[in-house]
Amino acid sequence: MARTPQFGPPEVELAPPPGFAQALTDVEHDIEALAARLVERIRNEVPFYEHVPAEALLAGVLGDAQRGLRAVQERRDATTEELREAGDVGEARASQGVPVEAVVQAFQLGVEEICEAVLARGRELGVSDAQLLGVHQRAWAWANRVMTHQAREHRRAELEAVRRDEARRGAFVRELLSGTTTVSERPLHSTMRGFPDTPAHAMRARGTPPTLQSLQRDLEQQALGVFTLQDEDLVGIIARPPRTVPDNVTIGLGPQADLSDLAGSFAAATRAVIAASKFKRPGPHTLLSLGLLPAVTDERQIGERLASRHLESLSGTPIPETLRVLLNMDLRVEDAARALFVHPNTVRKRIARYEEATGARLRRVDDLVELWWALRWTESSSSASPEQGL
Repeated sequence: MARTPQFGPPEVELAPPPGFAQALTDVEHDIEALAARLVERIRNEVPFYEHVPAEALLAGVLGDAQRGLRAVQERRDATTEELREAGDVGEARASQGVPVEAVVQAFQLGVEEICEAVLARGRELGVSDAQLLGVHQRAWAWANRVMTHQAREHRRAELEAVRRDEARRGAFVRELLSGTTTVSERPLHSTMRGFPDTPAHAMRARGTPPTLQSLQRDLEQQALGVFTLQDEDLVGIIARPPRTVPDNVTIGLGPQADLSDLAGSFAAATRAVIAASKFKRPGPHTLLSLGLLPAVTDERQIGERLASRHLESLSGTPIPETLRVLLNMDLRVEDAARALFVHPNTVRKRIARYEEATGARLRRVDDLVELWWALRWTESSSSASPEQGL
């Protein structure tokens, strides 16, 4: 069993002793066999390396070992080229699905193996423990610099891969929602993580960027579907309506549809979110739940003409607000008066002035519907909610 060296203060070395140089040379001569043993150890002790091709792992281990020995021999820090090569290995491991913790563990095993081999050979050649400590310290100084760079490049490659994956997923989601592609045309994407079982709802949500990001995290954590940000909205494919929604977020949901036939569902979701946003109704909505409000926002010319007929001549008076409250109270004059803090007769006088100015009669259903439409159009047209689509 190898003796554990009892290191004391390192001796001052003006030049490396002959035994030291010979120990490094001997280890370098046997480096391929040492690397092969190290590969076996890494595969046994770091399970994530089971799927890394043996040739690729051996090449990486051998390269790191040779570079480390040269650095110790030359008594120097890692060079720019050595850092680049180590970074290439880190990037490769990221693409092979090896987590950064496993990369660091494997690198540490390699340094331990090389140091043990050099220490053992150095003792055989009579190198003092103090001199071997210097070797040990230089090896780990080089290794820590290289290992840090390798881990940094691994993380960078991982983040880039995540961004590419998110971009691909986002593009595919938008293509499905717009009807420019189908699952049959892009079959691999139908098995991507997060896609709901069909049929599913198209979804479009509107709010501030922080609330939409919070909503996206919550929905993905619940495995409800796939989502992406587009034109300041959150769009996606969702298995079912969300049970909870952040404050001030408005969601439009289309009817259920197969993944290959989501364009119609998304068009309905877009109409719903536009209407709900214009009428300041947060939460999830469908076209059906909003009643006629989507039609009011869609039919601009009708809304303008009805507003002109029923409200334009009364602009600047309290009559339009009185009529709005009256309709909200289902034409109950007393309830409207209480809401407006006026006498019921005041409400009746304002109704009479409206009918005289417009020729409309609230007892006629057609006129009542037109007034409701005009009031709703005026309400929606005062909103700054955008109407963008994909």
